[in-house]
This record gives sequence, C-alpha cells and structure tokens, in this order.
Amino acid sequence: MLAPVRPLRGAGGYLRSVVVFSLLFALYVLFGPRSATRPLESQLETSDAGSPSPPLEAPTGDQTVTSGDSNHTAQPEETRPQSPACHKLRGGEGVQIVMRTGATEIKDKLPIHLSTTFQCYYDVLIISDYEEVFQGHEVHNVLDDVGDGIKQANEEFQLYQRIQDHGRQSLQQNELSGTASFENGPIGRMDNTGWRLDKWKFLPMIKRVLKLRPDQDWYVFVEPDTYLIYSNLLEFLGTLDANQPWYLGSEVAIGDDIFTHGGSGFVISRPALERVAKHVEDNKQSYEEYTAIHWAGDCILGKALHESGTEATWAWPMFQGGNPSTMDFKEDKMDERRKLWCTPVLTYHHLSPWEIEHLWLFEQRWIDDHYPDPTSPGSSSWGFFEDHSNRLRHMDVFIEYSAPNMTSHRNDWQNWSPLIEAETEAASIDDCKAICEADHDCVQYTLDDKGCWLGYDPKLGQPFAGVQSGWIMSRVEQWEQRFGRCSAGRDWIAP
Repeated sequence: MLAPVRPLRGAGGYLRSVVVFSLLFALYVLFGPRSATRPLESQLETSDAGSPSPPLEAPTGDQTVTSGDSNHTAQPEETRPQSPACHKLRGGEGVQIVMRTGATEIKDKLPIHLSTTFQCYYDVLIISDYEEVFQGHEVHNVLDDVGDGIKQANEEFQLYQRIQDHGRQSLQQNELSGTASFENGPIGRMDNTGWRLDKWKFLPMIKRVLKLRPDQDWYVFVEPDTYLIYSNLLEFLGTLDANQPWYLGSEVAIGDDIFTHGGSGFVISRPALERVAKHVEDNKQSYEEYTAIHWAGDCILGKALHESGTEATWAWPMFQGGNPSTMDFKEDKMDERRKLWCTPVLTYHHLSPWEIEHLWLFEQRWIDDHYPDPTSPGSSSWGFFEDHSNRLRHMDVFIEYSAPNMTSHRNDWQNWSPLIEAETEAASIDDCKAICEADHDCVQYTLDDKGCWLGYDPKLGQPFAGVQSGWIMSRVEQWEQRFGRCSAGRDWIAP
C-alpha cells in the first residue's frame, strides 16, 4: 500500500541534483547543434473546429496535405471507434478529471481531446483564464478570483485583461502556443505570456473545482499535452482509501519545496483538496504575493498542500513527464522497484494532438483486447480489474506502440539520435546507415543538414520536415530482449 512520503534529510539535495541534470539535458536537446528545420507538427495551425490528425504511418509522399503553412495528413474518421472500448471500464463515477488550459492554446490543443479522451471520462471540468463555451463545453475562468491589486501589479495580467475585453480573437499569432509541445527554456516557456499567466491558475483552480464538484472521491489534474492512461488510473485509484488525504504524482523539487509535476498529471483526494482549499483561502494574500515572485504554479500548490498537512506521495514512473516517442525507456531512479520498463503507466507528457490521438487509439485497442465485456453473462464489475496482466506497462507501450512503427527508413521524420558524426555534412541516408551498422552499439540513425546522428537507444520519434531517420531492426529487437518480459503481477509503485 502506498503511503505519503515525508521528505528525509538529504532528499531535497538528491532531487535538486536530478532537477539540475534534467535541466542541463533539456538545454542540450533544445539548444544543441540540431537541424534548423521545423517539426511538421509545429507547422500546423488548427481552427476551433480542429484539424484531422495523421495516421502514425504518415506523413510521406502523396499522403501529405499542404494548405497554407499547414502540412499534415488527413485522418479518416472511420479509424476512430464509434463506441470506444473505454466504455467497458468501471469505477469512474467518483473520479473528477480537471483539464487546465488557457486562451493562448485552447484552439490548438483541446479539440483532439473532445473526440478522444473526453469520450472516456465520466466527468470533466475545463479550467482556463477565459470564460467561454468551447465546442459545446463550458470553460471556467478561475483568474477572476485573483485580487485586483495583484492583477494591476503583474505584467502578465495585461494579456489577461485584453482577452477579457476583446476575446481570443485579440491574440496575436506569436502569442498562440501552436500544436507543438515543448519547453523552450530551463524553466519553461518564459517568452510566452500565456505560459507565465498559467502559474496563477493553480490555487484558484482548487477552490473552483471544489465548489463545482464538492462530492467526488478523486480529482485528477492534467494539461492538454498530458495523456492519461485511464484504464490503469481507475484500477490504481481503486487500491487506495479515498477518505485519506492523498497527493500523488511525479516528484520534483525546487529548492526545499517537494511537489508533483503539473504536466505529468497529479491526483488529490477530496480530504486533501478540502484541507488545502481552506488553508489557501485563510492565507490568500500571502499566497498571491508568493505566486508573484515564483514561476511554477505546481510548486506553489505543492507548498500549500505541504503547509496544510498533506505530503506528496512519490509515484514516478507511473506518472511520467516523458513522451513515449522520445523518452528513455530504461530510466530508473536508483531503486529496483522504480525501474520504468516494468512499471504500470498512468500518464505521459509533451504529446502533440497528433500523438494524443494515436496513443488514445492504441489504448482503445489494448482495452478491447485485455478487458472483459461487463455486459457479458457471468461478468462482474467487482472482478473487472482482477487480471493484473491487463495493466498497461511502459514495456507494453514500447513493444506494441513504438517498436512496430520503427522501420528501416522514414522521410520527414526525426528519431532524435543524439550523437553527431564529424565530417558527415555531405552524407546520404545510406551513408548514415552504414556508419551505424559499423558501430555494433548503434540501433538508429538520423540525417539532417548537420550530418549523421547515431543513437544507442531506440526512439520512435516524430514527424519533422527535411529530416530522415532509420533503425536497424534486428538491433532494436536485441535491445528489447535485454530487458525481457515483465511478470503480470507487477505492483503499483510504492515509496
């Protein structure tokens, strides 16, 4: 059974080291010597009605549709199941999903959820900085609870006020987030006012959610670029006592403040939510002043939870800040029980709408293949989650989602091979393949305008204009076999 973690002496220092390493790695990935070409996904501009997403095999050749600066492949509507397999699932009645978004990203990132993930959830609240009805869904502006003095004193609220006065149509192109999901700096997208405004939503969000849905057992907070493995989540929450104060997620530290990462998703039980809501309301001015000098809303909320008596329960790598198309599947945290490969997965982060759709379709196939039909004779909702082989693990995502989509060669595709080969600027993709084959540890390669790049760990990657990628499939299989298969009864992560 999981138990809340009390930070031990030295834990803050360890976590700070992890954070520093992660930031340095992020800086390398984002600002290192990579190709100047743009990801295909970042070129998409969707209307409020949303754009169809490409199948995973795309975009190549004449399948690609070009319109203005949009470059993507149409997704046939029939590929989405009319009655999603997630409708089989049981246990969602007391689980409140809370989607936190903003006016600068809602038109690009929310539409895909309306036709995929929202089809599965029992109830969803959409939290934002602008009150509206978006494609039939009510969107709640929680920043109207922030004091007027704070709004006048903080520059990011100038954008907020303009949106209140003139609507989302007043936003400039450079103020919109687009469909790409990445952070362009070590502490996020600080050049985007909408991103800086986001930190102010966390504490008012708690109060508003509790007011709108006061009787739920669990409150699950996600972002539009978060993918929630709903089938696993329902089983996991069913193992916990919802009458206890819980705060679960992927642990992070800023200074001595230990909290759970917002983009990875986090869960709060009703007792903990009620406790922190009262505490924040009793200390509203001091928390608003603290928010003004901080940059991370998830850290501010974690601090408030701690000060109201609820500690974070460390649940990485079930709650995962990585994207299965780009992440390191062999990652661990120096703990035998916290090796990513065999752990059930609850969330992924930094997914584009294109990736959200395809991971959702994958999860529907998984549910259809692994979960019983509760309407069939002899079935029982009590035994719905008894077969632990139903749990979707990171291993399963790699073997059944990522690996089957790796091929010997893909055009307009970036598999993020990290190691540049010197003096290969004039190389061809066949040259890169030969260089990789000559290095017995190499499993994949990339060709961009800088030359050949090699990778020793397989990654699926993403659409990326002007880049070619390939994999040596026999070595990908050998890499996978080194980890082996996992036992069906692998437990949920406990600290």
